[in-house]
Amino acid sequence: EEQPGSVAPTALDEPHRKVKRLAEPEEEDTSGEGTQIKRRTHKTMTLIDLNSFLKALKFVPDMLTVEEVPEIFDSVVNGTPHLQMAINDATMCLSQLLQALTSCALIMYSRPPYSSKYATREEKVLATMERVEVTYYSLFNKFMPLEPKPT
Repeated sequence: EEQPGSVAPTALDEPHRKVKRLAEPEEEDTSGEGTQIKRRTHKTMTLIDLNSFLKALKFVPDMLTVEEVPEIFDSVVNGTPHLQMAINDATMCLSQLLQALTSCALIMYSRPPYSSKYATREEKVLATMERVEVTYYSLFNKFMPLEPKPT
């Protein structure tokens, strides 16, 4: 029996696979004819992707409710009044993902028991990014690359 805020052991299996697939670097694949094909990588994130990502980080449902995720997504992708679109049709880019993570941080770490330990905005954002890095390491057994790859 699950307690409120707990996650069933298998609930994160699919999001982990999806996060791994989204985060894996682009690879070149050489077919038998000698042509090179680059595997498609995702450069945008949908509401479903964001929800899976936040579940993989164990932010949802432990620190954020499922209902808060669409609100955060909408506030980021529809931040420009003249570019409004339905959240089910919208996607966010990397800079918007960082805005969404910042919003998540300010919401999650403003609640007890975290609010007393993480008093400033900076502490809340750093705690969130630390959790992202720890999850990345647990998935890939390596640290997040901080330098862009040479092109």
